[in-house]
Amino acid sequence: MLTLSWQVLGREYSIRGEISDETYLNFKKALAENTTDPITRVYLNSSGGAFFPAIAIGRLIQTHQLDVEVGRYCASSCANYLFLAGKTKYLNRRSLVVFHGGMQQDNMFQQLDHLIRYRQNPLGEKDYEGVVFNKPINREIALDIGIEDLFKQRDPASIYRDLKWIEDSYFLSLGIDPLITVYGQRGNYYALYHSKRFKGFYYDLASFKAFGVQNVKVKGGKWRPWRGDKYNKFYPVTVNTQHED
Repeated sequence: MLTLSWQVLGREYSIRGEISDETYLNFKKALAENTTDPITRVYLNSSGGAFFPAIAIGRLIQTHQLDVEVGRYCASSCANYLFLAGKTKYLNRRSLVVFHGGMQQDNMFQQLDHLIRYRQNPLGEKDYEGVVFNKPINREIALDIGIEDLFKQRDPASIYRDLKWIEDSYFLSLGIDPLITVYGQRGNYYALYHSKRFKGFYYDLASFKAFGVQNVKVKGGKWRPWRGDKYNKFYPVTVNTQHED
């Protein structure tokens, strides 16, 4: 049986699995075609995927003021850019929202510099943090988010600066502190992150608020996130209201 990575059911749009260029293009098309009975909610069950389409999807969710609902999990770029863009963010009792990096992480420039200079891994593959760089960027996506000139220069420092600007601008538009993607890698959590025993980290509801994440609601009772299994473990991160860089 074929499992769709996207589907429209009534006024809900479902995004499942890997986030790719096609995920964004299909979502954009569905929003344009469903104007009489418009989509109002996006259901998320994704382990993440490519940076650029995820940012583009998040912008559409924000622009159309769509609610989001997390099924079992929303991780990596799904957490960073789709979940946080929702007008109201619904969690089920066992939903897990996993963060494990972004453009703010301490080793991001070194990773990007190595990737570009030595081509040890082709652009487009995932690294440990789940960050994906596409080359070439889909032209329609590049035009939609205004980055068509991003890779015309090959200087790693300039590319990193532009990627960080894209992410910073996105979080600024949401009113959310961009450190949300990396807080669990630093300070008291540095050793846990660098142990490589975990696939990511998650926040409690109060910590979401500390970063500026608003309108998070839990369906069906108290939120008790799934903590993973022996192959996919995640650790909880608690943020003080006066969190520091």
